[in-house]
Amino acid sequence: MVFFRGMGQLRPHNAAESEASKVKAVESNINVRFRNLEDTIACLALKCQAMWELLKEHSKLSDQQLIEMIGQVDLRDGVQDSKITRSAQICSECGRTVGARHRQCIYCGCPMEGFEVFET
Repeated sequence: MVFFRGMGQLRPHNAAESEASKVKAVESNINVRFRNLEDTIACLALKCQAMWELLKEHSKLSDQQLIEMIGQVDLRDGVQDSKITRSAQICSECGRTVGARHRQCIYCGCPMEGFEVFET
């Protein structure tokens, strides 16, 4: 009888180990994705710095002008938060609401206005 009782107790233990293993796999995946995002941000910062230095070297622009432009671009969405945030738009052709990520109306195909060069 003791033998069978012990076997029954293994099932919850195995289930807990399986669940812990799944959680560890998810955590590992999140850590990899986080490191990839950090690498991407560092790479973009490097590229932005290089572009700015080239532009400054070949023009008469100053660091102060760049800072002022950053502020202007930041405020285009009405919020000073160091982000470019797009909101849903109304299609000028059909009048329906189109999500911010769409470059054209998903209903009638009309191009949406306001996309910047660096937006994906």
